[in-house]
Amino acid sequence: MLNYKNCKTDENTLFSFIVPVYNASKYLKKCVDSLLSQTYKNWEAIIVDDGSQDNSWCIIQEYAQKDCRIIPFHQNNTGAGAARNKAIVMAKGEWIVFVDADDYISSDYLSLLSEKTSGNDLVFIDILRVSEDGKTIEKQFMSKYAELSKDSLIRGQITGYINWGGCRKCVRTSLLHQNDIRYSNFKNGEELMFTFKEMFYSKSYAFLDTKPVYYYVEHQMTLSSLPLSDPLGDIVEPLKELIKSVHLYDSYANTVNAFNVFAVIVSIDRLTGLFSGKELKREVSSRLKKYHASYETNAGVDNKYLVLKAKIFIPLLKYNISWPIILISRLRRFIYKHRKKNKLPTEQISISKEND
Repeated sequence: MLNYKNCKTDENTLFSFIVPVYNASKYLKKCVDSLLSQTYKNWEAIIVDDGSQDNSWCIIQEYAQKDCRIIPFHQNNTGAGAARNKAIVMAKGEWIVFVDADDYISSDYLSLLSEKTSGNDLVFIDILRVSEDGKTIEKQFMSKYAELSKDSLIRGQITGYINWGGCRKCVRTSLLHQNDIRYSNFKNGEELMFTFKEMFYSKSYAFLDTKPVYYYVEHQMTLSSLPLSDPLGDIVEPLKELIKSVHLYDSYANTVNAFNVFAVIVSIDRLTGLFSGKELKREVSSRLKKYHASYETNAGVDNKYLVLKAKIFIPLLKYNISWPIILISRLRRFIYKHRKKNKLPTEQISISKEND
């Protein structure tokens, strides 16, 4: 393990890594080692153990004893959002860099990032989605959206067209404090609310387009491991209230409707894996009622940044026709199982951990 007895550096900007941890002992060392490997040395890492039941806390303490830049904190289990909020308050750096405990970063991350921070409030980064054994699943370049306006970026993130996870951007600490930006207490969709506020209040932003610097580890999930059948539906109304609070709702009502479409399709897809027969029909019917109750009838659907499958289902949802969504979901799972059985390349069944 790397050991820095003298933590003074020549770099001017201090970066604060924020790493929430919950039962991540299997991955944590690789994550922290990637922080320690940074060629840019002026950083701190606030690692918050959120009541882990494994030996994550012991691992964190071991690292803290060997490197003065590792700042450990332990709390009762209150969720990743609360853990990040605690670390935001503790952070002394000018910039905050969020890293999930099961992910890792390239050694030149901060070195490249430091070239983009001047005059900006946010810096978006490119990432690689990788399997647990390190194989590349997908390259996700935030930089491909560099030509979009701020308004388009916000709308694209709301509708699910652009991923909104915290690991995809770095934020100036003062932006969070001056505008009281914190994670909400929602179990799902907290990243969307947080990112909306970051984007709304930011005056300038940049894209780190040199290379992917973040390795986002995609874990295979069984249906039983997916925590909720409706991971995004509960934040439709809070999202409305948030947008109303900044006086944008008149122009964003159709975008909220688009998010509602995205949320119900995600929910029906997940319900299809959890239920069948009459039970599935009942659950889907209940979710559709929730969808219609949240739908703003005086606005249309902003489908410019909706994914294709969501666009296709908009007219079906209007008339409570859900069987095509169920059919496609079942077909997708059948193909996945077939590929897995025959050891062919598979796209893992998961709703991104960022959306959970």
